[in-house]
Amino acid sequence: MWRAAAPALAACVLGAAVPGAAAAVLWSADAETGDLRQWRDGGGVVNSGSGSVTVTSGGAHSGRHAFRLAIRGADGTRPAQAARLFRWRIANGSPLPVDAWYSAAYRIPRAYRGMRWWNVMQWKTKISGARNDPAFVLNIGQGRRPGLMRLYLWDAIASRNRGTSPIDVPAGRWFHVQVRYRWSAGHTGSVTVVQDGRRVISVTGVRTAYPSLQREARQWSVNNYTDRIVPSAATVLLDDVAIAGPDAIPTPLPLSLAPGR
Repeated sequence: MWRAAAPALAACVLGAAVPGAAAAVLWSADAETGDLRQWRDGGGVVNSGSGSVTVTSGGAHSGRHAFRLAIRGADGTRPAQAARLFRWRIANGSPLPVDAWYSAAYRIPRAYRGMRWWNVMQWKTKISGARNDPAFVLNIGQGRRPGLMRLYLWDAIASRNRGTSPIDVPAGRWFHVQVRYRWSAGHTGSVTVVQDGRRVISVTGVRTAYPSLQREARQWSVNNYTDRIVPSAATVLLDDVAIAGPDAIPTPLPLSLAPGR
C-alpha cells in the first residue's frame, strides 16, 4: 500500500504513525492469477517437510485470492516444517536492490502458542551453490499474555533479538507488515519494521548480509516455518506481497484495520 508524498514529511519515531510517500513498486504478487505464476522467473516455492503453498479464494486482503501456506506435524520431535515463497530477483531480472521496502499482508486464522521460533519473513545470503544462510528473520513469538502473539526481529548473524513489536499480532484478521532492509556485509546495514502503518522496530549499524560472490546472493522470502508450534498444524494466509523502492514510506492502513479495531 503506497501513496503520493506530501511536499514535506515530518520525522517519524518508533510507534508513531508513518505518513505516505511516492514509491516505485519493483515487483508484486496478489494471487489474482489464481495460481503461483507470479512467483516464477526470479523466485519460487521452497517447501520442507509437510510444507504446502496453494492459492485460496474468498476472504482475501484485496481482490478474490490469497496465498495459503500450510504446515503440519511441527511438534518439536522432527525437523522444521516450512512453506516458503522466495524472491531473488525483481521483475526486470535484476537482483534484489541493496536498499528496498519488502511488504506483505498476513492473516493468522487463530492464536498459536508454544513456538520456539516461527519464521514469517526472512533475508538470506547465498553463500555458495548449495548454501544460503539467514541474516535477519522476522518471527512471531508469544505475547505478554497467554493467547497473544507479537513480531520480533531476530539477527541471525549476531544471534540476538533486535526488538519486539509493541503491537499484538491479531488472530483472525489481516495485518500489514512492511520492512525497509538495507543489505550490508559490513556494519552499515539497517532494518526498519512497520506493522499496520506504525514503526515498531528499528536497528542501524548492523551486518545484514554475509560476504558472497554468488549470483543472486540477496534472497528474501515470506514463510510459515517452524519446528514446534501448538497446535502442530498451522496456516498462514498472505496477500499483496511487494518489493518497493527505498524512498517509499508506507501508507497507514484505514482506521477500520488499525491496531485494536
